[in-house]
Formats: sequence, structure tokens, C-alpha cells
Amino acid sequence: MHHGATGSTPWQHLRERTLIRRISQLLLWLIPLPFLTSAYASGKLQRYIIAGVLQGGLIGAAAWVLANQRRNRSIVTGRPESLVAASLLVANWAVTSLALNMEAPPRGAAWLASLFDQQLRYYALVAGGLIALAGLALLAARLHDVGERALPILAFTAAVVSQLLFTILFLVLPHATTARFNHEVQYGAAAGWWATFGAAFSSMQVVQRVLMYLAMILYAVSSRRAALMGRRAMACLVSLTALMALANLAVHIPPAVPLVLPYLAGVLLLSGSGAEQSTQSRTTD
Repeated sequence: MHHGATGSTPWQHLRERTLIRRISQLLLWLIPLPFLTSAYASGKLQRYIIAGVLQGGLIGAAAWVLANQRRNRSIVTGRPESLVAASLLVANWAVTSLALNMEAPPRGAAWLASLFDQQLRYYALVAGGLIALAGLALLAARLHDVGERALPILAFTAAVVSQLLFTILFLVLPHATTARFNHEVQYGAAAGWWATFGAAFSSMQVVQRVLMYLAMILYAVSSRRAALMGRRAMACLVSLTALMALANLAVHIPPAVPLVLPYLAGVLLLSGSGAEQSTQSRTTD
């Protein structure tokens, strides 16, 4: 009998892989929580960036584990687009969280004294949104490849218009805010144009968010139809999107928060809960 031979059994290897996978999934579900908030302090941006890089590394490592294990499944055989799309959607949060986890934007002279920090906040927002859009573009292409037609086109169109508005809004906002506070510090009164700007900004943001929520619902439904996402995963993403849209009606939601939706879509795609075999049977090449 040689049962005492050194080395792990295939069953032990399977258990280890399952444990690592579950830890990676749990980590990716927990990452959106505001762990970086306590790392930020005005004037100590370097420490915050280091903490953000470490968080980004954790996101990357967990995503790599899921993608590496999923690569052996039939859904991605010879088809890296799904993994690349999901990885970009997940990567969006590594950048966006830098904006979310800073303290609320200061006002007046405090804004002007921390101008570089505030610019970083909004540049991180825009960069995260563009990374998410790249992932959604690849996902739309993958959905098209497996036979989906109308829904990916509608979803991507809504995502493009939404991200265009988002980019314009949050590239303009920090400069407009700086001009506002410069005026207030210099003249002791609010700039006359600020109320008009604020109203226009709010209206455009409503349109931008509605389009984003619509895009995520369409992507979820189309991904389910293409078997890239399971029924429970689709229900989870649609429910979270609907809840966020309803919450948006009642309370102010920071601009970074809706970008957690494409991030979670990426996590769900990497985790894999669809009937992958049905996807392969629909793929003709």
C-alpha cells in the first residue's frame, strides 16, 4: 500500500482551488466597501495613492484567479474577449475608488488649498468611466459574436452617450468649481452664473445616469440570453441597478457610486454562473 506517499491528491488540489476561488470572489464583492476612506488626508496624498495601488493589486490578483480558473471552461475556449471585457469592467473600480474614497469635496478656500487633490478626484472618475466603457464595448462585441443583435447595440449606444456626458461633466466641473470659489474668496459673494451652471449640470447628470442604468439592464438581459451570465447573476445585476435608480430619486448618490454596476457585472462574468455549454453550441466558429 502506498497511500502514505508524499504529495497532494487530486481531490486536495480541487479543494485548494475551490477555496482560493471563493476567497477571490468574496474579496471582489467586498472591495467596493470604503476601505480606503481612512487612508486619505489633505496634504498626504502620497499615502492615499499607495493604499489605492495596494487595493488595485488585490483586485487584479483576485480577478486573475477567477479568470485563470475560468479559462478552462467551454465558454471561453479560444475566446478571450469575455475575460478581457470582464477584467476591464473590474479594473474600472480600481481607479474609480480613488475618487469615491476621498472625503467629501471641501468648499471655498479649503478647495483652493487642495486643488491638486480635487483634480485627481475627477480625473480618476473620468478614467474609471472610460475603462468601464472599453469593457462594455468588448462585451457588446462578444454578445454580437454569439448571436445577440439588437440588445448589445442598444446597450452600447446608451453606454457611449452616458460616458460622453459623464466625461464632459466631470472634466468641466473641477474648473468651474475652482472659478466659483476664486470668485467667492475674492469678492465675498457667489458668482452669478453658478446657479445656472448647477441647474444645467444636474439635468445633464440625470440624463447620464438614466442612460447608464438602462445600459446595464440591457447588458444583463443580453448576457443572460447569450449564456454569458446565469439567471441569478442577471437578476442580481438588474435588481442592484433598479435599487440604485430608485435610491437616486431619494438621496444624493456620489458620481463614483453608479460605476460599481459595471464593476459588479465584471465580477459576475468572471465568477461564471451561466450555462456555458449552450453558448458554445450557439457559436459557429
